[in-house]
Amino acid sequence: MAPAWPSEVVRPIPYIDTIALKFPDLNIIMGHIGYPWAAETVAVAWKHTNVYIDTSAWSLNDYAPEFIKFANTTGKDKVMFGTNFPQLGFKECVDNLQTHLVDKPNGFKEKAVKEFMGLRFEPVGVQY
Repeated sequence: MAPAWPSEVVRPIPYIDTIALKFPDLNIIMGHIGYPWAAETVAVAWKHTNVYIDTSAWSLNDYAPEFIKFANTTGKDKVMFGTNFPQLGFKECVDNLQTHLVDKPNGFKEKAVKEFMGLRFEPVGVQY
């Protein structure tokens, strides 16, 4: 296990926002939905073309409402699925997504899920 660091240094505003401004060619993936700053994470990803959000380390029932709304609308090409394997298994997460969040109240729209699960992120440098 890696040593613990203060969470403040990865806070989206002002830290990630400042880095994205100073290094516009650097692609940044904010992990873990930016918890505990989901609203700030969404704001920074919306503001910067080089900033993205992943869902690693979060169970589907813990996705922040701001994140789901962003994924369904203006951020559908800025969010990516992640599991944090082995803590959260891929199959379990995919199955739970379909069962609990697709076309459910306060969940993902079907079109957003296709982007979220299938969009390739070559511009970010993610390889499959």
